[in-house]
Amino acid sequence: MEIHPHHGAMPEIHPTAWVAPGAHIIGDVHIGEGAGVWFGSVLRGDMCSISIGRFTNVQDNTVIHIESEERDHPCRPCIVGDYVTIGHACIIHGCTIDDRVLVGMGSVLMNWSHIASDTILGARALVSERKEIPSRSLVLGIPGKIVRELSDEEVGHIMHSADTYRALAQSYRNPGTPFTVPGLEPRR
Repeated sequence: MEIHPHHGAMPEIHPTAWVAPGAHIIGDVHIGEGAGVWFGSVLRGDMCSISIGRFTNVQDNTVIHIESEERDHPCRPCIVGDYVTIGHACIIHGCTIDDRVLVGMGSVLMNWSHIASDTILGARALVSERKEIPSRSLVLGIPGKIVRELSDEEVGHIMHSADTYRALAQSYRNPGTPFTVPGLEPRR
C-alpha cells in the first residue's frame, strides 16, 4: 500500500479498513469503516475528494478519480456509498454511487453520472456522463441500458457480495483469521 499526500491533503483511512499492498491512495481520499481496497487499485484525490463508504470493496486494478473544473463548479468529487462492490478493473470517474450497488468487472462510470441504491451494473457496462440510473435497476451494455428492475433476491445478492468481500478483506488484515461468510463453511 502506498499513501501519498497531495497539496496538503493526506488520505484518511479508517482503522478497520484494509488497503492491499500495491494499491495507491493519493490526496483527498476518505476510506470508511471495514472497507477494502484491493491490489493494484488507484484512488487519486488530487483535484477533489474521493469518499469510499462503510463496508465497500474496491477490487483489483480499479481506478477512481474525480472530475476537474466545469463551468461554475470547482470540481466534482467521487462519492461511493456503503456496502458497494466495485468489480475488478473498473474506472469510476467523478460520479456518485449510492449504497448497495454492485458494479460489474470492467465497468466504466463517467463524470456526473449517478447510480441509485440497490442497483447492479453488469460486467463492462458503460454509464455515460450525466446519466441517472434509478434504484433497483439492472444495467447492461455499451452504452449501459436499463434492462429491467431487480428482484428482491438480486438485491440480496448485492449485500451478500459486500459481506463476502468484507470478510475476505478482514482475513487479509488479520492473518490467521478464518475467512467466513454467512451460509458458507469457514475457509482457512
